[in-house]
Amino acid sequence: MKWVTIAASIMLCCCTPSSLRGVQAASLSSIQRSGDVFGHPGVALRHASGAAASVLTHGAHVASWVPGAGAPPGLFMSELARFGKGEAVRGGIPVCFPQFGPRGPLAQHGFCRRSDEWQISKEEVLPNGDVRAVLTLTDSEETRASAWPHRFVLDYEVVLGADSLTTGLSLRNTGEGELSFTCALHSYFPVADIGQASVVGLKGCEYEDGTAGGAVLGGAG
Repeated sequence: MKWVTIAASIMLCCCTPSSLRGVQAASLSSIQRSGDVFGHPGVALRHASGAAASVLTHGAHVASWVPGAGAPPGLFMSELARFGKGEAVRGGIPVCFPQFGPRGPLAQHGFCRRSDEWQISKEEVLPNGDVRAVLTLTDSEETRASAWPHRFVLDYEVVLGADSLTTGLSLRNTGEGELSFTCALHSYFPVADIGQASVVGLKGCEYEDGTAGGAVLGGAG
């Protein structure tokens, strides 16, 4: 049994004044548990630079990220988002595991994003002033009764920097047999005009287009 990094997402934004970096920053950054992350339990991360982020315990869902004092939100949260038991939050960064989309026997995107069994297992300010939280999900009677009955420990790390938010998943198989999965950190980004948004880097690849009913296209651009 060993830990394996299975997904990671790094987002970068505005620069931070050098006077706020280093040891001085470490003395000003903070992390604390909160009962009011969109009205629900979670953890609030604050960096000396003015950057801030919040994570719901429900679904280990990164609910907000502001990359600096006075900066606009770096993540989109729908006004129609619903929070609470059994809900899949529309916005932020949903954790899709152990299934991405409808590609398997589970409900859309798997059970992790709807789970209330996540625990905050680590919360700390790092020596460089960055702020780190780790949330952990372990298999339970409910997950073992699902179509994905494996024993596992899943850690989700969130690190808030002066101008960045870094997230990563690590999985350990604690059972006897092999397991397979698909996953994603399903980031919602705000854009000024969706009509001007585009996806690049798919040339020469086959991909599924969700706006075309999941049609497999040839990746021409």
